[in-house]
Amino acid sequence: MIINLQTGESHDVFFQQLTQKDLKLFQIFKNKGWVFDWRAPMVEGFEVFALCTHSQPKIAQGLIASRSNDKPECNFIEVANIESAPHNKYQHSERVFAGVGEHLMAYACKVSVQRGFDGFVQFKSKTTSIGFYEKIGAKHIGNLTMYFNEYGAATILQKCRV
Repeated sequence: MIINLQTGESHDVFFQQLTQKDLKLFQIFKNKGWVFDWRAPMVEGFEVFALCTHSQPKIAQGLIASRSNDKPECNFIEVANIESAPHNKYQHSERVFAGVGEHLMAYACKVSVQRGFDGFVQFKSKTTSIGFYEKIGAKHIGNLTMYFNEYGAATILQKCRV
């Protein structure tokens, strides 16, 4: 559950896979405050998922782009982009929901477990976000590369229950 910072209420979440058409319906554009061009990972074979609340099912609270790395020697979920909605960014003065980033990563860990990858998820972090990801259970490999192993995945999944 994510927390509405204005009311203190907890909101259950669900994830919905988006198409390029859905990006228009959900108003996922840079000129609407989103940092990433979310069409780009789709073109590269990543699936894009929106984190939504049951109370506002057509408003994306955050997005994640991921795909399976099915190489036999190294199975994991690769995350290309992860982003809280503009109204949920930590820097936003009237931020609506807390816990969005953590729930997005928990979803990637859940997919990893479902696909038999034991919770392993790999991604590149922004320099300013490394501490956040370490706090929620990710390990820092070097440079900006980070990952969740089976222990980090189990911890975040227990907390977020996605």
